Amino acid sequence: MSPVQITRVDALASASRTPPGGDAPWAAASLPDAWAQSRPASAGTVWYRFNVRFSGPPDGPWALMLPGVSMNADIWVNGVLTGRSGRMDAGLTRHWNTPLLFPIPDRAWAAGDNVVHVRVRAAAEHRAGLAPMLIGSVDAMAQRHGERVFWQNTLVSAANAFVIALGLFVLFVWLRKRELTYYGYFAVGTILWGLSNVDMTMQDPPMPDAAWQGLIVVTRLWSVVLINLFCLRFAGRRLPRLEAAAFLFSLLAALVVAVAPAQGQGVNPVHALLMVPVLGTGGWVLVLTLRSLATDPQRDGLLLVLVVVVTWLAGVHDMLVAAGQLPFGHIHALPYVAPVLVSALGWMIAGEYSRAHRAVNALNGDLTALVHAHEAQLHESLDRLARSDRTLAVAAERARILRDMHDGVGSLLTSAVRQLEGGRISTSHVLESLRESMSQLKLSIDAINLPVGDVNALLASLRYRLQARIEASGVELHWDVGPLPLWPTGTHDAMRHLQFLLLEALSNVLQHSQATAVTLAARSVAAGIEVSLSDNGLGTSGDEGNGLRSMRERAAALSARLSVVMRDRGTRVEILLPVPPPAQAASTPSHP
Repeated sequence: MSPVQITRVDALASASRTPPGGDAPWAAASLPDAWAQSRPASAGTVWYRFNVRFSGPPDGPWALMLPGVSMNADIWVNGVLTGRSGRMDAGLTRHWNTPLLFPIPDRAWAAGDNVVHVRVRAAAEHRAGLAPMLIGSVDAMAQRHGERVFWQNTLVSAANAFVIALGLFVLFVWLRKRELTYYGYFAVGTILWGLSNVDMTMQDPPMPDAAWQGLIVVTRLWSVVLINLFCLRFAGRRLPRLEAAAFLFSLLAALVVAVAPAQGQGVNPVHALLMVPVLGTGGWVLVLTLRSLATDPQRDGLLLVLVVVVTWLAGVHDMLVAAGQLPFGHIHALPYVAPVLVSALGWMIAGEYSRAHRAVNALNGDLTALVHAHEAQLHESLDRLARSDRTLAVAAERARILRDMHDGVGSLLTSAVRQLEGGRISTSHVLESLRESMSQLKLSIDAINLPVGDVNALLASLRYRLQARIEASGVELHWDVGPLPLWPTGTHDAMRHLQFLLLEALSNVLQHSQATAVTLAARSVAAGIEVSLSDNGLGTSGDEGNGLRSMRERAAALSARLSVVMRDRGTRVEILLPVPPPAQAASTPSHP
């Protein structure tokens, strides 16, 4: 048996949770039944009933399909509940755009007349009603239901996903090219459009229905405004005042929606009124676009006009549906137009981008030819500069080595010569001066090969070169150096300054402290690298001599913090080398 369409019913507005009796004031009604026209004062629940007559047992299971109902419904056959889809009370399940199928078990039917009741629950801030119903065999109704679900739900969801994905893609392009403002208009407007169409399939919104409807209205309004602005920009019309007014209107509209009083049943008139100027602006944008294209034709101009016209007509259609000017059950057109619109706009953006890319490539070709003409000259100039840089670097390094040898080894050798010339100094003192000269010479050579910023290597070099000499002087050297991070500012000059600073500190220990032990320590701290030299000598009186002044000058040249702690039994010299936090992750192994 083919499905039968039910259009003649009895209706009764009643909050009863079970079917009202036959003595209730039922009234004849026809489907589609839009409550805003047939019973504007009703809200909440309306019962519908119709009869199904069987001369004998039904031939197989039957089902009732509701192609359009707002917001939800349940089915009763002969006074027994046989089908319910979702919640009918608090937190009403939103099925306003979802066709419902209710299989009816064989045992529910009886021979003769059968009374079928349909209870429809409405939601605030939404158009309520019931479209013509279909009843027939389960197989036939399941096929009809599947087709309807595909067109009203599956296709809409796929279209939304496509729209949002395309919007995100253009958004990423715009984030890389912020100067293309209309790309941003298109991207955000498209994403908002896709998000607003989620309302078509959202059965359980994350907020009260009235608030959800307000959010959808604002999102849809913003999307239309942004796409209108995109069309203007793409057509070459830049109107700053209009754009500012559009954004101001959108902000004010959001505030109006937030404070607008809730509507008990039906579409909120405030929401409907806000869309009127938006559609009017869309018509004006169409006129401006036509004028611009008439004076300055573009390759994609006709496509732009076509999609604007189609979208505007779809918007007018959906406004008429929302306002109840079209029969209840009419589907909304914008969700189906959306992928066509954004695809066309995306095609136009891609075409413009491609043309710009080709123009840039042509310009690059011209520039490349010009660059090749001068490339040989530039290479020759760079080679000369590189040779000059290498010569200057060698000269600077030679001068640094000579300066270090003059300041260190030279002064020690001069001192030894004077000691010999004076004839009043012992051979051991002269030998000590010569040994110190040799140590400094070796350290100067080591400094040439030290890795830049490797404080571990510098300290290991000092230990290797000086430990025997220190212990020969009767002073025991203690080594307490762990893995240290690289010193970012430790250039060759900085490493040499640090080497001289530590040599000066060791020289003070050996010459003046009368210490029996000295500890060279280094560790990584929050502020950088802390290098310390501690002895157990006599300490000092606190007077600052030339050696300490020289140490402070070198520390200042390193931007390091030098502190000298003088005690009755010993002196501690601390050097803090600053290391930025990111450099703390890179460390070098401790050297023996």
